[in-house]
Amino acid sequence: MKTALMILTLIIISGCTFIDQKGGEYSVTSEKNKLKDNLIIDKCSVPTGFACIDYSATTENIKVTIKNSIPTDMEKFYIAVYCGKSESTTMPNGAMKQFTIPCTLEKDTQFESELYILYKDKYSGLTHRKQGTLKTIVK
Repeated sequence: MKTALMILTLIIISGCTFIDQKGGEYSVTSEKNKLKDNLIIDKCSVPTGFACIDYSATTENIKVTIKNSIPTDMEKFYIAVYCGKSESTTMPNGAMKQFTIPCTLEKDTQFESELYILYKDKYSGLTHRKQGTLKTIVK
């Protein structure tokens, strides 16, 4: 138990440097999370009722796959970030769709923006605006 605690402490202190049982040391690095020697945390957070399934950013656009878990159908559904917005579409209850946002970005830089989900409830007719966050490396 004491050995396991020491190994765990070394992992936490050394930032993903692992020690095997024979004392050998090795490192794990993800290029997706590395930018100019700074740790970049990829994240896509959306409000309750939606799920951010996948996302990416290139020099030409941002792609985000969203799932609707709110028990209603939506009209005029689109997502937006600081540099643009997707085309408007319908989003039935339980549907999952990929949205493309045209955006000119610089390669190997960090993209970070508020992520807005805008839609009209098909049944009530009310318009809603929800806010999340999108953070990733431009490829």
